[in-house]
Amino acid sequence: MCEYIVDWKDRSCYGSLCEAFNDLPAGKDPVTVIVKEGIYRERPNLKRDNVTLIGEGNVRIVAGEYALRIHEDGRKVGTFRTATFMADCDGFTARNITFENDAGQGSKVGQALALYGDGQEQVYENCRFYGFQDTIFLGPLPPSEIQIGGFLGEKQFAERRPCSMVFKGCRIEGNIDYIFGGADARFEDCVLFTRKRETAGDCYVTAASTPEGQERGFLFDNCRFESDAPKGTVYLGRPWRNYARTEIRNSYLDAGINPIGWHDWNKPEARNTVLYTETGNYGPGAGREGSAF
Repeated sequence: MCEYIVDWKDRSCYGSLCEAFNDLPAGKDPVTVIVKEGIYRERPNLKRDNVTLIGEGNVRIVAGEYALRIHEDGRKVGTFRTATFMADCDGFTARNITFENDAGQGSKVGQALALYGDGQEQVYENCRFYGFQDTIFLGPLPPSEIQIGGFLGEKQFAERRPCSMVFKGCRIEGNIDYIFGGADARFEDCVLFTRKRETAGDCYVTAASTPEGQERGFLFDNCRFESDAPKGTVYLGRPWRNYARTEIRNSYLDAGINPIGWHDWNKPEARNTVLYTETGNYGPGAGREGSAF
């Protein structure tokens, strides 16, 4: 197995993840990239399959791109051109890495992704994801836009293919739709921390866009839903598209969770097609059993 070392302070190694990724060999043989402790202010875009990314010490990948900035093409950057890290590949594993978008609160900058994950069999272990609005996007994109130009980015016209991810022992922070997309994604032993909004308003942990006919969307098992938002202002999810699937089980829900649990995003028709389920949860924000609608 090939190993590549990234260390910003050692000139004998790659100085950035982008530099290392650009030098990875073609093919699909497994490759390991070890990242030494430090802050890496860059926006890597990984296209190669079967890469394992391992952080040693406190490794932070940070950028601050945001949706409301005017792009060089004269249009707003938009949601899907903001990712700090893009994993557009299969068989990707990340361990002990922090992915962060530090652009700020959505009321000022709009959407700002820390991670754009699009692929199959992606695994994130003991990682941290920090942002505010739309922290993590898990592909695929929905089949079509609601607003013209809403999917601006390199995957805008790409084939929509099924995506699958597992998050183990991770911490994910944000406040508006901060885990969203169409993937079959499982979250195990994770902390979902909802950050207080700068302006008044409710918060939403998930916004699934599960493709019609896909059996599972987001599944949270043995997780903790915590927040510093006001009591009762956090919804577990709302449907970005009408076949959203989200299940939360055996998890702790703090007092920030709204007793209703879920929001229909003012789409009454979605109540007939979404599947939001709670099973075996506990804590001051728990209480519902079974399907929400």
